[in-house]
Amino acid sequence: MKKIVALISSVLFIVNVFAQDYSSSYDEMNELRKIILSRKSDSIRLIADKTFTKRFEDIVYGKRYNKEKLQKIDNLSIVYSSDSSLSIITWIFPYNNGDFHFHGYIIREKKHAQKIVYKLNDNYKNITNPEKNILDKENWYGALYYKLIENNKNEFTLLGWNGYDAQTNQKIIDVLSFSDNDLPVFGKYIFTNYPQNQSRILFRYSASTTFSLKYDEIKILVEKNRMIPFSRRTRIVNKSYPLIVFNKLESINRTHINEYKYYIPLSETINAFRYKNGSWVFMEDITIVGDVSRNRKKKKINMNLFPNKGTK
Repeated sequence: MKKIVALISSVLFIVNVFAQDYSSSYDEMNELRKIILSRKSDSIRLIADKTFTKRFEDIVYGKRYNKEKLQKIDNLSIVYSSDSSLSIITWIFPYNNGDFHFHGYIIREKKHAQKIVYKLNDNYKNITNPEKNILDKENWYGALYYKLIENNKNEFTLLGWNGYDAQTNQKIIDVLSFSDNDLPVFGKYIFTNYPQNQSRILFRYSASTTFSLKYDEIKILVEKNRMIPFSRRTRIVNKSYPLIVFNKLESINRTHINEYKYYIPLSETINAFRYKNGSWVFMEDITIVGDVSRNRKKKKINMNLFPNKGTK
């Protein structure tokens, strides 16, 4: 009986939302997103999420698609290629028990106003060994993407966040490419010099901490061989590279190895990936110029990436 009453209350609540006089479907969708991210029951928010998804698909599959207007919808993450021919739109549904569900759509705009929309099916909870898998749109390791890096015209690196569960967060480096049949493919073995051969990189850490994963032009100290015949001496120089930078993660207790709810970033150790000759080359324990020196401890980079688990 309680379940029936709760369901009726949920329906009446959503009906009341639709009874409002909205100036556009985008205003309505903003109201639905507020409900989805509120502290109301899962049942109420799931109805809102289903309705929001229907409204969203009506727009992106139809003739009304306008990427500028989509940016007006709160709490959507949209990343673009430099020529805007590729858009990836993701958002989250946070369950009250700390779990998450991810929505994702890839939109490719081609010549003669041709548009292709790929709906991504989030299945991250059921994917075993995700670091070793090549995935597709029907078997997507869901994430909220916040950065798109163009490797080439048909391959992109994505930085994303995955809440995972109430105790553990994840950030992800994934690779998106397109098959000969023009279908999206996730994951690629282009990470070199890394401790393990992986198709994507997952960073798992305690939900109570903050972990930075960012792509930027970074100036670092590097060793260069001196151009002196028969000399093995090296010199230290400053070089700027586009890098994916992040702190090393380590368990706070040696008895909790591979229990990621105990993993936190080490502020004194910063690692990176540099894109070179078609691969992401791992660089361990880099020294960032301006923030650190070899004579003192390295500082932690505070990148303040969203979202934090406590503000879902």
